[in-house]
Amino acid sequence: MADEDVQRLGARVQQLEALAMRWTAGVSGGLVTLGFLMPLLSTVVTDGETVQSPNLFKYAMLALSGGLDNGDTDPVTVALGVSILGLALVAGIAVWSAFAAVADAGVGAVLRVTAILGLAECFVLWVLLVAVSSNAGSQIGPGLPLLTAGWSVIAIAAFSRTYRGLLRRKGPAEADRS
Repeated sequence: MADEDVQRLGARVQQLEALAMRWTAGVSGGLVTLGFLMPLLSTVVTDGETVQSPNLFKYAMLALSGGLDNGDTDPVTVALGVSILGLALVAGIAVWSAFAAVADAGVGAVLRVTAILGLAECFVLWVLLVAVSSNAGSQIGPGLPLLTAGWSVIAIAAFSRTYRGLLRRKGPAEADRS
C-alpha cells in the first residue's frame, strides 16, 4: 500500500471513531433527557382519581415555587428542587463532554466524574422511588429506567477501555504537531 492509502485509511478510521463517540453521546443524551421528562411513577390512584406523577423537571419547578403539598416552601423541599436542577446540569455537562471528547481527549476525566455522579443519582432515585411506590401502591414509571439507561451508556463510554483508547488517540492534526 502506498503511503497515501495508509493516510486515507487512517483518516477514515478517525472519522468512524468520531462517529461512534457522537452516536454514543447522542443516544445517552436522548435517554437522559427522556428520563428527566417522563413521569417517575406511572400513576397514583387517590380516592378513585388517577393522577399522573410529575417528571423530574416539573417536580423541581413545583418544589421551588411552593406548588407541592400545601404551598409551603420549606428548606428541604427547596433543596430537593435545587438538587434536581443541579443533577440536570450534571447531565448536560456529561453529554457535552461526551460530544467534546471527540475533539479533546482532556475531557475524559470530566466524563468519568459526571458518570459517577449520574449513577449515584440513579441509585438514590431507585431507593426513594421503590420506597414511595411500595407505600403509595403505585408503580415506577418510564422516567427512571430511561434515566438509568442513559447514565449507564455514559458510564460505559467513560470507563470502557475501548472508548478511553479512542479518547487518547491523536488526530492527524495533533500528530503533525508532535
